[in-house]
Amino acid sequence: MSWIRQSGAGVIVYSWWGQNSYEDQLAMGVLNAAQQQGIKVAWHLEPYAGRTAASTVADINYINTRYGSHPAFFKSAEHNNKAVFYVFESLNIADWTALDQVTASNIVLAQTTDTSKIAHFSGMFTYDAIAATTAPGWENAGEYAKANGLIWAPSLGPGYIDDRAVPGNTTPTLARNNGATYDQVWNNALDPTKGGVPTWVSVTSFNEWHEGSTIEPADSTPPSGFGYETYDGAYGKTGAAAETAYLERTAFWTAEFERRRTGTGGGLVADPASVAFGNQDVNTTSAARPVTIRNTGTSAVSLSGVTVTGDFAQTNNCGTSLAAGATCTVNVTFRPTAAGNRTGVLTVGSVTVGLSGTGTTPSGGNLAAGKPVTATSSQGGFPAGNAVDGNAGSYWESANNAFPQSLTVDLGASVNTNRLVLKLPPAWGARTQTLSVLGSTDGSSYSTVVASAAYNFNPATANTVTIPLTSASRRYIRLTFTANTGWPAAQLSELEVYGGTTTPAPALTVSPSSVSFGSRTVGTGGPASPVTVTNTGTAAASITGITATGDFAQTNTCGTSLAAGASCTVNVTFTPTAAGSRTGTLSVASNAPGSPHTVALSGTGTTANTNLAAGKPVTATTTQGGFPAGNTVDGNASSYWESANNAFPSH
Repeated sequence: MSWIRQSGAGVIVYSWWGQNSYEDQLAMGVLNAAQQQGIKVAWHLEPYAGRTAASTVADINYINTRYGSHPAFFKSAEHNNKAVFYVFESLNIADWTALDQVTASNIVLAQTTDTSKIAHFSGMFTYDAIAATTAPGWENAGEYAKANGLIWAPSLGPGYIDDRAVPGNTTPTLARNNGATYDQVWNNALDPTKGGVPTWVSVTSFNEWHEGSTIEPADSTPPSGFGYETYDGAYGKTGAAAETAYLERTAFWTAEFERRRTGTGGGLVADPASVAFGNQDVNTTSAARPVTIRNTGTSAVSLSGVTVTGDFAQTNNCGTSLAAGATCTVNVTFRPTAAGNRTGVLTVGSVTVGLSGTGTTPSGGNLAAGKPVTATSSQGGFPAGNAVDGNAGSYWESANNAFPQSLTVDLGASVNTNRLVLKLPPAWGARTQTLSVLGSTDGSSYSTVVASAAYNFNPATANTVTIPLTSASRRYIRLTFTANTGWPAAQLSELEVYGGTTTPAPALTVSPSSVSFGSRTVGTGGPASPVTVTNTGTAAASITGITATGDFAQTNTCGTSLAAGASCTVNVTFTPTAAGSRTGTLSVASNAPGSPHTVALSGTGTTANTNLAAGKPVTATTTQGGFPAGNTVDGNASSYWESANNAFPSH
């Protein structure tokens, strides 16, 4: 859901295969997860066996009744808050008159561009990503919908290939062409000559991997030998940067769609439409983040100026004019002046980009100030202690012409560290020192935190260098110097160590919060119900135990650890030991806050059916000799009652 939000999409259309189907059982969990990220859920009604127009009406009423009050349930504010239903393969049913019972209060869309097939529907949608490259029938569908107050919702996709799912098939494939295909179908969807700007645009699909139409991030280093493809090369991105290429491009196009739909923004668009820098220590500058500006118009656009507000700065590579179809880049940095949420705006001509970040105060300030410090050597009069005395004018210097040299500070206890600030006297001339950073928790075993690199100390920046560290717990920080272009020794006036405000931590959610199994015959189990455990935190969670009480059992597929962002499933079964209401609890114990997380379990035990007539008195109007009425209640299926012949009726 976080990825979907990143893509700029506001609604997912959830595939649903009928009442009490597997997908119906998962729907509440989907709604709950969507709510956490501000995503809404509409419904893709699939063609299950026996579906009719009447059953579809019943399905719509069922979905509204069961889920309609959920905060994530999508109701179109622009259409009188109506719920939205996409009917897949709607042409398989000829008569949809029954829909008239629900379309006054719901939006129900037919899958077609044939306007003669949409009587009783609220509009049309398409699903075929391959067809989106040629947009057959889109112009007529869009114009008809606009003229008749109906919904027009074309769908598009970045590519299509299902050869792995259906070996040997002859279905056409649609190459991604490093993103060019996705841009082509988006341009088709928004082309004024192909029906104009539609009501909605949908993407087929977010995560249908077996059809190769996904925009969900793809690992840039998949296991070899399976033929897995990556997004490498999409929009010029490679490696890890390419993993989210289609999310970022979707965000670009959703912003452009909104601008065209609302008639704002002119010919300029920004990609991305907003930039979030996350946490940044006060008075330190972040790495630059690029914002691409594109002129989607047909003539050059004058850029009246590039400005930023708030705690942000920009480097303008766009100049004063941007040709039709051209792009340029503005690099933005974040330097918070105070703790807390910081916001600003980048303005480039007629477009704006929202900027946000959080200023954080380093925990405990400079953790190295006044702490014990040692060095492999010191030049007379310039001891190691000068590097932690808070005076940028005093400094440590190692023995000359004797590289490598090290300086080690003991912070007194293992603390979370995430940044170093190194200083030389501000008035000194520029020089470059080559050094590596090592860390230790015990003072004897050190590991490399930052590999050896050259750092430029420049009087224009007060001879100050900032080195980010991977956030981790350390007691000892060691700098090992191997070169100095300004003097044949290691030199440092201040070594400052800072810690982050937060330590990565797990956070578990368990969904659903309760499971009802209905009725089961005593001593007889039923199908398993899945419970999803998700780690929404930033560190792996240790699963210390999963248990079920009462007449319930569980199968743990979560193991003993759950990575940050990962999910696993616990399957719960119910076998009643006695008749009547039975309750229990599924408990998931971990190192996450709120442990143990519990799920209420309930069901009803029923007594197995018994033959109430066995051995009871029985009479008959007539009996054929040797075949008395008592044979029907003697428990022997081979003996039988027979009435007098040719004397109907008999009882």
